[in-house]
Amino acid sequence: MRTNADSGAVPDDRLLPPSASSMDTVWELLREQQARIERLEAGLLPLPDATDRGQAGRRRVIDTPKGRRSQSLREPLSAVEAYQSLVPSTAKYATVPIMEGFNWHECAARLDPGEWYMVVFRSVRREAIDDLTLEMHDYGAYIEAERRAVGLVFYFRGTPNEHRECLSFCIWAGREEAARAARLPLHRVAMSMVEEKYEWYALERYVLRKERGRRGLEAIPVDAEGKTLSAN
Repeated sequence: MRTNADSGAVPDDRLLPPSASSMDTVWELLREQQARIERLEAGLLPLPDATDRGQAGRRRVIDTPKGRRSQSLREPLSAVEAYQSLVPSTAKYATVPIMEGFNWHECAARLDPGEWYMVVFRSVRREAIDDLTLEMHDYGAYIEAERRAVGLVFYFRGTPNEHRECLSFCIWAGREEAARAARLPLHRVAMSMVEEKYEWYALERYVLRKERGRRGLEAIPVDAEGKTLSAN
C-alpha cells in the first residue's frame, strides 16, 4: 500500500487505533448508529432514506463557461454561506489538483478576506469490499462532523468514479478545530478502516487564504503540524 510521505491523518501522520479504554464507548456508538440505520430502512424514523443518505454532502458537477459570473456573487457572505457554492467543475475532480477541480473562483467572489484550513482525502477503494458497510461509516463520520464538530465550515463527500478513485475534503475555521474533530469516535473508527477498505489513500492539507484586494483564493500546502511545505 502506498502512502504519502508528507501527509497522514490529522493530527498525526500515523493512524493510531483507539485506546482500549475507549473501545467500549466507540462500539456502543457504532451499535447505536447501526440500529438507527436499521430503523431508518424500516421506515420507523423520519430521517433521510438510503438515496438521500448517499447524496448527503455530495454535489453535482457543473460546467461554468469561462468568464461567466453570476450576478448573485456581488455581495460578500459569511464563510459558511460562501463555501456552500462549491461544486465540482469537472468529472475528473478526484484526480486533478484540488484547486482545479472545483468552482473556487465563484466561491472566492463571495468571501470576505480571511484564512481557513482544508483537509483533502484521496483514495482508491479495494475491489472486494462491502460498499454498504463503508458507506455507513462514511455517512456516520459525515453526520458526526456536521452535528458535533466545532469550526466546520464545509464538508464535501465525493463519489467513487469508474476506477474506484474518490476525493472528499472538509474546510475548517482553523487547524486546531480539524484536529479536535479527528478525535471524534466515528471519525477515528472510519480512519482505522483505511488499510482494509482502500488499496491507496493520501491526505493533503492546505491553508486557504483570501487577501484583501484580491479576487481569488490561495491554497498553501502544509504538513500535519501546519508548517508550509516546499514547492518540491
